[in-house]
Amino acid sequence: MLGKILGGMVDKVQILKDYISDSVTDVVAELNCDRTEIFYMIQPGKGEDEFKIFIYKMENGTPKRIREITPEEIVGE
Repeated sequence: MLGKILGGMVDKVQILKDYISDSVTDVVAELNCDRTEIFYMIQPGKGEDEFKIFIYKMENGTPKRIREITPEEIVGE
């Protein structure tokens, strides 16, 4: 019950948006490109809690996989 009360006090969606936005800002600086040129793709793994996140950059209208990014990188840990 306490978890539900505390969970209701925290805007999880906004927190997630903030983390992703900050991460995109960092990647844009790393790649020296515009925000509209990159995107993240989440690829599910075999297990329920397994997944990988990849950074893609648009080059001449074609997405190019740049590298994998970890959840820790996204949240800044």
